[in-house]
Formats: sequence, C-alpha cells, structure tokens
Amino acid sequence: RLYPNDVISRSSTAIFAEDGDGKHSTRVSTTENGRILADDEFRFFALRHWSLYDAMLYSNFVSTKLQIHKPGGVQRLQELLARMGFPLDDCRQPFAFLRPSLKRRLRRMVGLYAKEYGLEDGEGGIQYRGFLRVTGYKSLVSAQDVS
Repeated sequence: RLYPNDVISRSSTAIFAEDGDGKHSTRVSTTENGRILADDEFRFFALRHWSLYDAMLYSNFVSTKLQIHKPGGVQRLQELLARMGFPLDDCRQPFAFLRPSLKRRLRRMVGLYAKEYGLEDGEGGIQYRGFLRVTGYKSLVSAQDVS
C-alpha cells in the first residue's frame, strides 16, 4: 500500500491459540516479515520505487488512456496532476519522499478526476486489487512491481 505503516498495522502481530473448551487462550507472537496482504493499488508502474510523475508517465495503463505518445499527451498528464493539486516539483521527487499530506490525498484525488480523464473503464479502471509482501524493515513489495 502507499502507506506502509497502515497496512502493516492491519496485519496482526499475534494469533491466539485456544484450548478445547475455549476458556483459555495463549497469545503467540508472529512476525510481519514475509506476510502477503491484499490491498487496492494504482496501475502506476513501480510507484514505490520512482516518482509519482514517472510512475504515471511510464504506466502502460495511464500512458495509453492519456495518449502520452501523441502531441499534448504529456501536457494532459501534467494538467491532471495540477488539477489534483499536486505540484510538479513534488511529483518529480522519489515517491518515498513525497509530502505525507499529498500521499494521503492521492487516492481521493485520483478517484475524483479519473473519469474526466478517461482513467475509469468497465474493468475497474486505475485501481485494482493487488498483493503486497511485507519485507524487512516494514517495507512493502508489490506483486506488480516485481512482475
């Protein structure tokens, strides 16, 4: 997910083993490392590893829908980011260093403008249900990023 601490906190760090009569339970701690979680993700290429701008620019889905290859396509992407209230300077820095306030607004703002820019279709559009793996140091790796 875009907010690693939120996803990791949702994956419980303990399970409870109960005896046969259900009166006694034992807390067994588990590690987050290696867990696989399902969560909604954007169709942005390598978002956690690149900048928001580059992830959208090089995404097959976004570049096709916004017709990046045609004159004015890159302008449409920049216009979308501007209308969402995301400064281009911030969007061009690594996503890990993007202001937390912009990260929190990303899902809502993309949802607000997706239909207007043709990023929604009958197959779910710009968001889909994906899988994440929790790795060491509470970082996440998306199945999309490694495929």
